Amino acid sequence: MSVHWRSIIAEIKATSSGYVLAVSGGLDSMFLLDVFERNLPSAFRVAHFDHGLRDASADEQRFVRNWCASRGVEFHGGRGDPEAMRTASSMEAEARRQRYGFLESLLGPGELVVTAHHANDQIETVIMRLMRGVPEGKLRMRKVEGRRYRPLLGVPRADIERQAKARGLEWMEDASNADLKHERNWVRHVLVPQMMERRNVLKTIGLQSNDGEGVSGRFKP
Repeated sequence: MSVHWRSIIAEIKATSSGYVLAVSGGLDSMFLLDVFERNLPSAFRVAHFDHGLRDASADEQRFVRNWCASRGVEFHGGRGDPEAMRTASSMEAEARRQRYGFLESLLGPGELVVTAHHANDQIETVIMRLMRGVPEGKLRMRKVEGRRYRPLLGVPRADIERQAKARGLEWMEDASNADLKHERNWVRHVLVPQMMERRNVLKTIGLQSNDGEGVSGRFKP
């Protein structure tokens, strides 16, 4: 299975004339940033939201800011309220609320927030929503939801990592992504690998979508 990069880039160019990229500094978002810089250099701005929950988060924002400064890319930095996140009934939900509130506050007319969600994220989201009893019609993320756009939703993470390494991209690792007390990390590192031993859920869940999106072709962006 190979990714049809040409179609993905053409779709991005046709979807909007302006974007705000949500860049954490991790592998996925730095790859997304590289795709935009190569193919749509004048159509995007970059935003980084520091949740303030980890000591390293300030370094991550500095990393993204410096990347943008070295290339003349407009950068917007925000910081959350970590106490409100820690005392919320769901820290993850409150962190998401604050993050998207910041990102969407930056949008101008016609602009979309772009995130680097990929096919593996889709698997995790479907499983977590099933666990929480979300109605069947709302289990999957869509490429476009309101003013949020996920152009890499049909791309396996392995392809993103392969391309990023081949290009010599730099990124920062979030150590909290290995902490199994967070439900998504448990799904990612424990449940999904066990499911993959029985069935290729990347193909049956991650690469299927409500929009009929697929992946094919061999063009590299």
